[in-house]
Amino acid sequence: MIERAIDMEAVARIFNHPKVYGWVSDDSSIPPYVPLLSHYYIANEEKTAVVRIDPLTGTACMVHIAVLPELWGGQTLAFAKDGIVWVFSNTKYTKIISLAPEFNRMAIVLGQRCGFKIEGKITKSFMKNWVLYDQIVLGLSKYDKEVLCQ
Repeated sequence: MIERAIDMEAVARIFNHPKVYGWVSDDSSIPPYVPLLSHYYIANEEKTAVVRIDPLTGTACMVHIAVLPELWGGQTLAFAKDGIVWVFSNTKYTKIISLAPEFNRMAIVLGQRCGFKIEGKITKSFMKNWVLYDQIVLGLSKYDKEVLCQ
């Protein structure tokens, strides 16, 4: 079950996990990740996975997922799909956007398995280990026929 996360210590624990932080941060990130009450978070009951939801427009949001290693694999896909359903059912958003650096194939494939489509890229916009990478723009509309059908 997915619910709005109010336990900011649990959110911080997930984002700051040593095997997670490197995937959710770039060279300009200053550890540790400190969740802000102004951000919207959803998490699973076990508090092993979290999604940060940032508003972009009145109808679109951007999501950032963080999942503890014990949930990696098929359980991450199930959590992501449940999170999408939660966002479309419990918020005003009809469009979800996610950005993934081009080297993060796991994030791109996860998005695609959830029905996201590659909608573009933002060139040279993510720095990791002092190398600039393009970010892939993934988008999912509430009205796409393919949503969660994969």
